[in-house]
Amino acid sequence: MRRAAFPILLAAAACGSSSGSRRSDAPEETTDPCRVGPTAECLAGRVRACRGPAHRLSYDSLPPLTVGPGGLVRVDDLGGTLVGVDSTRWLACFTACPEGGPEKVCFPLALPLGLSWSTAAGCQKRERDADPWQGHAARVLDLSCPDGATSILFVPDLDGARRDLVTAGAIGGSDVLASVDGLAVELRAGEAVQSRLQSAAEASCGSFSPPAGYRVFGSDSDFGELEAAASEPASNLAAEVEKIRAAVAVQAVAKAKAELLPRFRAEHGEDCRARGFDPADDARLEACAAASKETEAPFRAAVSRETARLLADRRAELDGLTRKLLVAPVCRHYASGR
Repeated sequence: MRRAAFPILLAAAACGSSSGSRRSDAPEETTDPCRVGPTAECLAGRVRACRGPAHRLSYDSLPPLTVGPGGLVRVDDLGGTLVGVDSTRWLACFTACPEGGPEKVCFPLALPLGLSWSTAAGCQKRERDADPWQGHAARVLDLSCPDGATSILFVPDLDGARRDLVTAGAIGGSDVLASVDGLAVELRAGEAVQSRLQSAAEASCGSFSPPAGYRVFGSDSDFGELEAAASEPASNLAAEVEKIRAAVAVQAVAKAKAELLPRFRAEHGEDCRARGFDPADDARLEACAAASKETEAPFRAAVSRETARLLADRRAELDGLTRKLLVAPVCRHYASGR
C-alpha cells in the first residue's frame, strides 16, 4: 500500500519513538564524535570535511530542507533550525524556547525526517523522457500498481541530493525514491499531484553550522540526557497525536467509501448481487468490495491518500502541539539554570 508522500517531522511520538538517543548496545570505545548524535564537535568536523555541493530544497507543502555530503541535513521547521548528520537526531536552534524561556539556544532533539513513496507489490514500471524541469533534463517513472497508477518525475542532474538524502536516512534504501537515478521533483497518484519540489539551489557547507551567538548545549553528555529529558514530553505528544490520527482515520475511510462505492456499484453491482450481496445496501456493497481483490487495493490507496491530505490540512495544529508539548520542555530542560 502506498504511504503518504513525504511525511516530514510530524514528531517522534507520532511514529512510536520517544527519543532516539544513544543505543544501549553502542560501542563505548569508539572515538567517533557523532556516536551519540550531532554534537557540536560532530557537526564542526563534518562541516570542515564538507566539500559540497550542498542543496537547498523547497517543496510546495514542506519546510525548507538542505542536504549535504556525509549525511549533513538541515530543516527549517517548527520555528527553529534543526541540523544533524542523520534523519532522527538534531541540534535544534531556536531564537527563544517555545512557550517562553531562554533565548538563542541550541539543544538536542529527536524527531524523524522521512521522504517516502512506497507502492504495493507487483507494480509494472516504465521509464520515459519528460519535459525539462527548470532547465534540467527530466525523466518519468510510471508505476502501474494493484492500488492504482502513480508516477515520479525526477531530475538526473540532482542525483547528488538524492544520494545525500539516502546517506542521511531520510530516504530509506528500499524506497522507490532511492531507486531512481535522480532526485524526485514531482509525485503523482493518478493525475493528482501529491508533492512537488518548487526549487533546488546550491547551498554552502556553512549552512549546517549552529547560528553565531547562540548558547550551544551539544556535548556528549547533553545528548546522553536526551532520552530522559524527552521521555515524558514525547509520551504527552504521542497521546495528542494519536487522538488526531484516530479522527483522521475515520474521516479518511468515510471519504474513500463516498469516492469509490458509487463506481463500484455501477461496475460490479450485478456481480455482487449474484454472490448474495445486495448492491442497494451500502453495508452489503462494502462487504462485497472488501471480499474482492480488485477493489480492496484501490480502497486502501484512497484511504492512504485521504489520510495524507487530512494530516496536511492539520499540519499547523500538529506543529503547534509539537512545539508546545515536546520542543518547549526539552528546550527548557537544557537551557534553564545553566
